Amino acid sequence: MSRPVKISDRSRPWCEPRTARSVRDVGSRPTQPRLLIVCEGKKTEPNYFLALGMAIPTAHGSVRVEGLGDHTLSLVERAVALRDTLLRSREVTETWVVFDRDSFEPAAFDNAIDKANKLGLECAWSNEAFELWFLLHFENRQSAMSRKEYSGRLRRHLKRPYRKNAEDMLELLTRLGSETKAIRWAEGLLDAHPLAAAPHDRNPCTTVHTLVRRLRTMIAGQGGE
Repeated sequence: MSRPVKISDRSRPWCEPRTARSVRDVGSRPTQPRLLIVCEGKKTEPNYFLALGMAIPTAHGSVRVEGLGDHTLSLVERAVALRDTLLRSREVTETWVVFDRDSFEPAAFDNAIDKANKLGLECAWSNEAFELWFLLHFENRQSAMSRKEYSGRLRRHLKRPYRKNAEDMLELLTRLGSETKAIRWAEGLLDAHPLAAAPHDRNPCTTVHTLVRRLRTMIAGQGGE
């Protein structure tokens, strides 16, 4: 079960953060950012973001991570419901949803991103798998591959079998790979696809770096709006 932890970006039609708008919608502006991160997976994504959240000093803000084990549109709907509940007590200033294409139909994937944007959520999506973000710490992957292939590639770089639920992935990625390169290469993947291309047509592609960069600004004490 996930647990809460105390712990922008270039214009893109499918990945532009709306942080300022999200904060204004709450009413009076809070001193510190309070992020809600709602993940499709129950362990892989939450463990990674929980580890990042623990690096955020209490004075710089807070992060709450929820791994719902839900998919696409239903995940977005549950994230909105949770956000609206937390807004009543001013416990959240931004809400992010994290999910990937997996084997879902193109329309379901694209519609989930579109609905998240329209409902004021930030969206960190991956096509085809969240593990693409991990792999970008080691190589500039530019061609599509199946989900199963990611494990083998990561095993080579991590020098151990890749375990989806590992709690030390952030430490491994930071020590053995490069987050700076991962961000640059993720941006390059966005540039490699036509600006108006739908998310399901962008493979490989990820916008997880937009959320990671947001958390890094909070760690550095630059996350206020």
